Amino acid sequence: MLRLSGTLCLCVALGAAQPRNLNECGNKVVAKATQYFDILGRASLRPDMAAAMAQSAAALRPIGLDLHSKPPGGQVRIGKKYFPVNPTSWAHYEETGGKVWMDLVGFENTDEVRAILEGATQWRFGSRTGDSFALVTYQREAGEDVVAAGLRLNRYLLNVGLALPFNVAYDGQNATASLEQLQEISNKIDGLAAMIECFTRLAISPDYKTWVPPALPTEADERAKRMASFARLWAEVKFNFVFLPQRPNIDWDGVLDLFMPRVAAAKDETEYVQILREAVALLGDGHTWVYPEGDKAGYAPPVRIEPLGDALIVMEAAPSTGLTPGMELIEVEGMPVREKLARDVYPYTSASTRQGLEVQGLREIFRGPSGTAVETVFTDLDGRRIPTTLVRQGYLPQKPEAEYKDLPGDISYLAINTFAMDAGVKALDANLDRILKAKALILDVRENGGGNSSNGSAVISRLIDTTLPADRLLRFRARTYKASERAERRPADEWYQSDIGSIEPSATRHFLGPVIALIGPKTGSAAEGFAVELAASKRAMLVGTPTNGSTGQSLRFSVAGATVAICTEWYTFPDGTEFVGVGIQPDVRVAPTRRDVADEKDPVLDAAVQILARGRPH
Repeated sequence: MLRLSGTLCLCVALGAAQPRNLNECGNKVVAKATQYFDILGRASLRPDMAAAMAQSAAALRPIGLDLHSKPPGGQVRIGKKYFPVNPTSWAHYEETGGKVWMDLVGFENTDEVRAILEGATQWRFGSRTGDSFALVTYQREAGEDVVAAGLRLNRYLLNVGLALPFNVAYDGQNATASLEQLQEISNKIDGLAAMIECFTRLAISPDYKTWVPPALPTEADERAKRMASFARLWAEVKFNFVFLPQRPNIDWDGVLDLFMPRVAAAKDETEYVQILREAVALLGDGHTWVYPEGDKAGYAPPVRIEPLGDALIVMEAAPSTGLTPGMELIEVEGMPVREKLARDVYPYTSASTRQGLEVQGLREIFRGPSGTAVETVFTDLDGRRIPTTLVRQGYLPQKPEAEYKDLPGDISYLAINTFAMDAGVKALDANLDRILKAKALILDVRENGGGNSSNGSAVISRLIDTTLPADRLLRFRARTYKASERAERRPADEWYQSDIGSIEPSATRHFLGPVIALIGPKTGSAAEGFAVELAASKRAMLVGTPTNGSTGQSLRFSVAGATVAICTEWYTFPDGTEFVGVGIQPDVRVAPTRRDVADEKDPVLDAAVQILARGRPH
């Protein structure tokens, strides 16, 4: 039975949260559309989807959308753009004047649908892929601005849109909208969701059973969705979290009973997501986390604080904050900072080690709504208290993905700050002539939180001239679950173990001189695998402080209001030595002091240079 929620203005009557900016409008349209696109993508659909489109148009009239069948032209409107098409079938419905429309366009093959979606680029808030889009446009280009969404359904294109009664202003740098316009955009998004909901319910085969969320949910609907989301999260952890058997102090079955009443009683989405974060943080793994959707994670002021010993020190700050490197954070919102972290931050922070908890916790401690203030107290090197109001606005300069420089003593230095891209490999290749003339190479991965391990392997391939065999590289294990064993009252978990394969020398020239890698608590994930392989193969000495201690392949999925990650792989050194939950230990431990930070000195780099000046590090 088709159930639609009253009229389109019901979202206001229910007190639904209004987006505060256009980014939040973009997040809303993506979330609303995706919940139906995911269902349509996996469901068994009726063979006569054109009939479902006709029934949808009729069913939408009671909520104020008066759609009627119209002969389509030779172009389909995707957002604010028009594309010529040569379809095999086309069901087109629109309101008088064409301000609201629904299309189901059939093509000869799926490639024709993808070609249209891939060509549908336009300035917008929201998202677009080769198979779907959900967007709010603005006036960076001419045309009537719209709220629109579409999905490839095999060889069909589902295309839905509503024109806005105004154009979204663009001043050459930013798109802006008034509060009234934001509310109107939000209402249009609800209308868009109602249209897609209606089609989804009618397009699914009657024999296929699933839950289709209402476009305009009641409080009871929201509560049911949150409870279902927590149940799914709980089940995914139970069967997929690789370290669950290594958590004897957590009764995960009991966690379901412990937390479900709290999820059901959550007064809003913010509280509910925080409950999920608390439950997952119990698992103590940096690759197993819950992250709020969109902008709901909050914003932080432009200051970077890191632990140095027991102190929490300013490493970098925007001039607008009045802070300088070397200052110590001692209070936040009238509370000693350590108490604030222990009460309000750490219980919701996922981390595998103490150093990882502090790094992530200090990223979280200041988060809040954009433009709001947080009251803090710092001390300078003379111990003077400096009360400071920090505003959650602005950004610190982003570090380059990779950075090369020549150091005195014929030493080459390459900072690789991410493995998410291949910038490190490209920088190494671009400077290979200079590196080959150097006496030694320093690779700095202290700021590298990981990415794609193949980018780390590509760097190593340029530092070897013979194969690095698999038995000198990372090893991993993963859980496999056998329900039949459980039925026989035997342990159902078994382990699959393997290596990651060998690393072959690259086809380019190779640097075979001494190498030192600089590491620290922000060295994580794929960067830790990189450090393990450099150390285990004896290709480099490690200098600095212990790494983050968290890596693994995460299973990612969405639940109501959040994205969830669950670690499914357990990595070790080739000899079985653990570093997840511990951190990779440096060969030479060197840490900066507060005075070093204030004086802009880098004793870790200096120590590496001194070691190399004395000869080969190994």
